[in-house]
Amino acid sequence: MDKQTLDTLYGLYGLVTNVYQAPDIRTADAAKVIENVQRDLNIALMNELSMIFARLGISKRIYPKTLADQCTGIPIS
Repeated sequence: MDKQTLDTLYGLYGLVTNVYQAPDIRTADAAKVIENVQRDLNIALMNELSMIFARLGISKRIYPKTLADQCTGIPIS
């Protein structure tokens, strides 16, 4: 990709979100791998916790609201 195209895309994406322009493709790919691993670990953790809570009889309808109130204030669906 040439610099003009990169700058155009950077400006376009910058209209809708924060954009970081990685210095090279290897750095960008490494960041994407980290992002994907983090997402997969979060999903796996929540699935495991959901099974544990079910065994403990904790309602799935109660703990997202409690978590949002106690930790971050951000609602979890």
